[in-house]
Amino acid sequence: MANAAEGAVQVQLVDVTGPGAATIIGPVPGRIVSASLAPTSHGGPEGWAALAKRVLDVVVCLVLVLLVLPALVVAGIGVKLSSPGPVLFKQTRVGRHGRHFTMLKFRTFPVEHVDAQQSLPVDACPLRWGRLLRRTSIDELPQLWNVVRGEMSL
Repeated sequence: MANAAEGAVQVQLVDVTGPGAATIIGPVPGRIVSASLAPTSHGGPEGWAALAKRVLDVVVCLVLVLLVLPALVVAGIGVKLSSPGPVLFKQTRVGRHGRHFTMLKFRTFPVEHVDAQQSLPVDACPLRWGRLLRRTSIDELPQLWNVVRGEMSL
């Protein structure tokens, strides 16, 4: 492990004991913290409950999209006029049962800084529209499409 700055926490994968389970140990000033990470057995609703939840997700999302459509259009135009590049920020996430999907958000950073988008505070957005989009959570609205596609849930 490389040396960390004073007060920083380093994490090292120490032991894999089963499918997806791991023990992680990280040095913290003055003590060692250990945590066991294991996949949970909770898979969410099943049967009719899963169907009802899915129908509710789709209906609510479609109604929300209709209600926020003007905000989506204005935000998209604002991002496009603020800087060159795509309007949407895409990031691969891991969903239920370990399935990978592409999560969508309005881009709040220039294309060359897009990797930093998730780790910086709201006030650090360099695009003119970015700060407003993040403060109002309008940058999250494209995720409604992920919900309609069944990759995320409300």
